Amino acid sequence: MKPRFLRRSSRANVGCALLFVLVGATVSAQNQREFDPPWRDLESELRQQRIQTDTKSLIDVVLSNRDSGTRWMAIEILGLRKEAAARDALRRVLDTADDRLLNESAALALARLGDESGKAALAKLMPTAASLERQIFIAARLAEFGNPAGYQFVVQAATSKDPHLKYIAVGALVPFVPLEGRAGPAPLGPKRHLLQLLEDPDPNVRKEVLNYLPTAISKGLSGAEARPIVEKLAKDDPDPDVRERARFTLIAWPGAQRQ
Repeated sequence: MKPRFLRRSSRANVGCALLFVLVGATVSAQNQREFDPPWRDLESELRQQRIQTDTKSLIDVVLSNRDSGTRWMAIEILGLRKEAAARDALRRVLDTADDRLLNESAALALARLGDESGKAALAKLMPTAASLERQIFIAARLAEFGNPAGYQFVVQAATSKDPHLKYIAVGALVPFVPLEGRAGPAPLGPKRHLLQLLEDPDPNVRKEVLNYLPTAISKGLSGAEARPIVEKLAKDDPDPDVRERARFTLIAWPGAQRQ
């Protein structure tokens, strides 16, 4: 029979092992999602409809009379895959389609191809988008291209009393982090808003900031400013899911800093 201190030591080792297995599984799942191409699910959806997803077939769908949802998926895939051969088809949709979603999606796909006319069209469409949520989405995509024109819409959501708007503002603020200090319709201070949302009263908002924190740090958010808040969440947050997420964030912190 093992001495008592060895039994305690064994239980502690097992506990540590289980913790690292859990963290490892979480990180592995996150890494798998990161490595999956963003168009994979859309391709799968089209294949279920017996639609081929090679470039030519997708262009045919874009120019067809199929329903808007199917054409939208084809446009998204072509843009995400940066299929230069689709440029003319996308321009035709942008210029002639009477469907607002297809116009916006074609502009975004062209922008992803580096087409300046697509970027300009996206910026022009943003103010009259159907909802604030859609304006926020377009603003974030423009920020990824270095254009801060939609920052005011993201700030409107980030400072709203609506938890849902604050939740979607979190991911939209991240592409603005490298643009901090740039001139625009509103002063660019995305880092301050992210840190404020990290202490938001709504637990889902706090957890969403924790999810995006490694990316935000890699883009220029101060880890030194964020870490004390995360440590406090890990220790004292009233929501158990937030505490757990904060603890995982702290465990992975060196990796977040190196990104």
